[in-house]
Amino acid sequence: WMSHGDKLHSIPKRFKPVAGTSNAPFVTIENLEDRMWGLQFHPEVTHSPLGPEILKNFVVKIAGAHQDWVMTDYANEFIEEVRQKVGEHGHVIGAV
Repeated sequence: WMSHGDKLHSIPKRFKPVAGTSNAPFVTIENLEDRMWGLQFHPEVTHSPLGPEILKNFVVKIAGAHQDWVMTDYANEFIEEVRQKVGEHGHVIGAV
């Protein structure tokens, strides 16, 4: 499922369109040389019953991401990275 209200009007250099609709010409784009892809859809909504499987196939099989991390490790690493950059007396503004 995809909202046709949001759409790209142009694509980055070195990308080519792969799929689209009459209202959204750049639904899928690719740059094979740099192994980069763009896809507009909402896998998290109930209209996309295979959304999680689609995401996993893309992230693991196409993009080659490893599945050997856990969110708590990532969060702790990020917090430490921010502390290193900001320093002892620095300030961080965050929003959710």
